[in-house]
Parts: sequence; C-alpha cells; structure tokens
Amino acid sequence: MKPWEMMMATNITGAFNCTKAVLPCMQEQKAGLIIYISSTCVQTPDVSGVSYQASKHALTGLAHGTFVEQQKHGIRTTIVFPGLTDTPLVLKRPVPTPPDVLDKALQPQDVADACLYVATAPSRARIAELVLQPAGL
Repeated sequence: MKPWEMMMATNITGAFNCTKAVLPCMQEQKAGLIIYISSTCVQTPDVSGVSYQASKHALTGLAHGTFVEQQKHGIRTTIVFPGLTDTPLVLKRPVPTPPDVLDKALQPQDVADACLYVATAPSRARIAELVLQPAGL
C-alpha cells in the first residue's frame, strides 16, 4: 500500500468505520461520546508529511459532521489535537525529528489523560475541540 493510501485508510477510513460501528448502539441508548485523535498539524502545518496532514484535516470534518448529524440522538463528539507526541510513528516522518526535540514531546499517557478528561465531562457539556501542546516546544 502506498503511503497516501495507508495514511487515509488508517486515519480517516478507520475512524469512519469505527464511528459507523458504534452509532447504532449510541442511537439506541440516546447517548454517547466519540473522541477522535487528530494532530496540531491541522492548525499549523509541519513536517509530518502531506498525507498525514490531509488525513487529519479530513478527521476534523468527520468529527464535526458526525456531531451535527447525531446530536439529536444525544451523541457528542470531541476532537483532540495533540502536538508532537513520542510514538513510533514520529520515527517514520519524512523529516526525522531530532532527539533533543523528541525529548520535549508529549507522552502517549498525556494524550490518554486528556481523553479521560473529555470522557468524564458531564453529558450536558461538549468539549468540541481540545488542543494539547508540549510545554517545552
């Protein structure tokens, strides 16, 4: 699979298929929260690669579009935009991330904690977007 196709299959088609899978149950229970993980490259383009950036822009449309269509069923969506996070994917970037920059990156647990914050918000509240940046970059 070519890099473009792999990135779209993973970041947008995968998210779409997961959304499609959970909607019937959420609609039936008249409640639900879907958290999508994007990237701050949506706000500020970076060296993460054009296919990655395009797929994360598409994810924003999926998240907000799903909310507009599903809010009548009590379903909320949030899109989390983490900045540079120390994951194996960073090592596959077209332009390598220098080790001294990676040392200042977010950790996966930081992103998980942000998702937990969103998930524990009362159902009367919707956190539409949450931007999470490394403090040292």
